[in-house]
Amino acid sequence: MEKRVQGATKLLDGSLERCFVDGLEHRDAKVIYNCLRAYAAIDNTSSAEELFRATVVSPLIQKIVPQNYAKAVAGASSDGLEDDYEQIKQCVEKDCKFILEISSSANSGLHVFDFLGNSILKEVLSAIQKGKPGAFSPGKPKEFLKNYKASLGFLDFLEGYCQSKSAVIKFRSEPAYTDFMRQWNVGVYFSLRFQEIAGGLDSTLTNTISPAGMNEAQGKPLLLKQSLKLLESLQTCWSDEVLVFSHCDKFLRLSLQLISRYTTWLSSGLSARKASDGSPNSPADAEWALSIPIDDFIYIMHDVHAVIGELSESGSFIGHVNQLLASCPIEVLNLVKQSILQAVEPLKELLPSIMNVMIGIIVKKSNEDLKHLKGITATYRLTNKLAVRHSPYVSGILHPLKVNDFLFYPSCFMIFSFDLN
Repeated sequence: MEKRVQGATKLLDGSLERCFVDGLEHRDAKVIYNCLRAYAAIDNTSSAEELFRATVVSPLIQKIVPQNYAKAVAGASSDGLEDDYEQIKQCVEKDCKFILEISSSANSGLHVFDFLGNSILKEVLSAIQKGKPGAFSPGKPKEFLKNYKASLGFLDFLEGYCQSKSAVIKFRSEPAYTDFMRQWNVGVYFSLRFQEIAGGLDSTLTNTISPAGMNEAQGKPLLLKQSLKLLESLQTCWSDEVLVFSHCDKFLRLSLQLISRYTTWLSSGLSARKASDGSPNSPADAEWALSIPIDDFIYIMHDVHAVIGELSESGSFIGHVNQLLASCPIEVLNLVKQSILQAVEPLKELLPSIMNVMIGIIVKKSNEDLKHLKGITATYRLTNKLAVRHSPYVSGILHPLKVNDFLFYPSCFMIFSFDLN
């Protein structure tokens, strides 16, 4: 009896398969509808999905995505997916839409089928894995991000055929969807971007203080390469060419770390300059501050004010970040803003220290002439004559102040203002 049942089942499956394939080839909506009803009745939806994939979807996709490396090389194909997705969208619209409309029609009982995931997306994933496996590789971050964003756009396109929110949830829960998303190792991509961005800033901070050229500044209100690199690194984190929205929390953390690194670099240099005046025991990242002239500290003071302004609530950086995160709740936007403002606070606290270092440099230069004051009494005792002209030591003591008298001009005092509100 069991063998007879198996034989009848096999015969039914074969007849249904031939009928369904014939209906697909001739686009016979009535035949397709009846076959789908039959597949749903015997609880064999996977066979219908696989037949549609093999009969309709696979031949179309193979014309677009090369199926082996040799064909890819012969066709001078790259690992880019943007153009491929555009062609696939056209094919879906032209050659697959009919069955999607049939299976999603109201009161049809055919909502158990998922041709989007188990036929179309499954075949697209298979074709990319065979023909363009490098498309999934985060080793080339720029190309990876383009492909990743193009893939998300393609998924949005497919979800556009879902008739309800529950259909979208069902589509996203399918193994084909999960497998597709698993191919994109965004975590590795972020790690590579982290090394690139953080490493670039760290490399610049280990160099000696140097003014930025006109081409580097490009209209930015900054004077030093180190400060320029900080702002460039922050902007890179939130640029369309780098940011992955699903990992924006990690890019926010990286932004805060960049601000902290710049602040630590400056703080270490100021502490070393004040504490040792050139002691060989200073940390490596503080050596830049041991011998630079007061002019460089003026540049630093200017840049710190400019950086604080850029990262303030009224600055352009917070506004740009909030614009990118506009779809997030207002509570999230407020937390992002506050985290950036808090990260800038330690940098603000360094402003008095920068001024104190500059004052210390002037005082030290003035003290050099004070060492010679003992010569006044020695000269008097040696000649036993009263002085007939003024002592040169007073003018020598005041000379460093005279050289840096711009510190006292109202037009330049704005640079050293501590009113940061």
